[in-house]
Amino acid sequence: MNVLPDLLSLLDGLGAFETIVPFFVVFLVVFGAINHIGFFQNKRGIEVVLASIAGLFFIRNQFLVGIMLRFFTNISYFIFLLLILLFGFGLIARKKAKKGIFLFVGFIVSISYIFFALSDKTTSFLGGGSLRILSQLPSNIVQGILFIVLFGAIIFWAMKGKSKNKTDKR
Repeated sequence: MNVLPDLLSLLDGLGAFETIVPFFVVFLVVFGAINHIGFFQNKRGIEVVLASIAGLFFIRNQFLVGIMLRFFTNISYFIFLLLILLFGFGLIARKKAKKGIFLFVGFIVSISYIFFALSDKTTSFLGGGSLRILSQLPSNIVQGILFIVLFGAIIFWAMKGKSKNKTDKR
């Protein structure tokens, strides 16, 4: 008797993965954002009500729920690997300058894997597929993404150069 697969199939039959999981994900993200901003100060009741409303509105749109479930299925393994990688970088990089480089590389790898996870499943490497999603996007979006990545790299390079000049002037 396999208890865990039977339990998961029971929860799937009840619709837990199409309603409960997306509701709690949206609820936790919205509640955390409202709580972090501190807009309502210590009024947790208002924060809970707003987060609940956002979660209920989200699960009403089955298209968004489908996108979220597909995205989480494809990217959950990558999140695990990314956490291990970031933990390793944290142990290696003790200086602030090195942490910035690792953060930038991690950001670029994360963005590229998001495209990989949202693409068609023609290969099974890390749960993703081919990058056919780029051919489905309008050309101005692809150009915009490339511009943002290039502009971010230039800003990072410029800021890195400024910090070295400030330390040399002592």
